Amino acid sequence: MWFFSFIGIFCLVSFPTPMEEPANNLPCTYLGCVYVEKPAGIDILRTAIEKVSKTVPQDKWLPVIVNISPSAFTITSDNVKYFERNLSYISNFS
Repeated sequence: MWFFSFIGIFCLVSFPTPMEEPANNLPCTYLGCVYVEKPAGIDILRTAIEKVSKTVPQDKWLPVIVNISPSAFTITSDNVKYFERNLSYISNFS
């Protein structure tokens, strides 16, 4: 008769330690949001930035930190998370 011990197997197996993803923390200013014609293109982006910067007064602008990593995109300010998006399912930005 054989005796099988889970504890014995657990001690023999080594698991990889989790690694932190590389991330860029970019200080930015949140101005607001506007609707755009299509979701791609530098001209669309430039027009949207000009529109929102002219319509929102500067005292309403909010300093934020944009955190970009391979799997997530977050916008935070004063430890409040305003936006978080998991990027692992996005395959095409155009």
